[in-house]
Amino acid sequence: MDPARSEQFTLLVAQHTRQLQRYIVTLLAAQPAAAEDVLQEVLLALWKKFPEFDPALPFLPWAFRFAYLEVLKFRRKAKRDLLIFDDALLERLASTYTDHYDMLETRRAILNQCLEKLPPADRELVRIRYESDQPIGDIADRCGVPVSKLYNGLRRIRILLLDCVQRNLSQEGLA
Repeated sequence: MDPARSEQFTLLVAQHTRQLQRYIVTLLAAQPAAAEDVLQEVLLALWKKFPEFDPALPFLPWAFRFAYLEVLKFRRKAKRDLLIFDDALLERLASTYTDHYDMLETRRAILNQCLEKLPPADRELVRIRYESDQPIGDIADRCGVPVSKLYNGLRRIRILLLDCVQRNLSQEGLA
């Protein structure tokens, strides 16, 4: 691949890796730990096929198709597991995700705006709870509060965020 095309690939992948990862996690709901492995396979397949990509077309739908095919490959390899969706359900999940992608991204952007409006301590609590794999008990110990108080604080924050997202969606005529 020529250097300009290689740079184009790198930029597109850097721009869309998180969306691809979320798509894969959605399709592998019963096996979220496998998502990172599948993502690596998707990126490898995209690299191999990138010379065939038409830059006049949007990259993400093209990449979603590769992700879908890699999820199918993974599922065939993991057939012996009990918590595998059947192919029809997987196709519906993939279709629903891609059909609603723009709305999901809009909601995610609004949620990020709402998070920024939270007081710093609340924002940090959300970050610790949802961006780490720490059990709630460990977080409570780290913060020096009882678990029940932590749960109540998170519930209060989730309600504030939900209200903020719904209000913003209504203002944009999307609710």
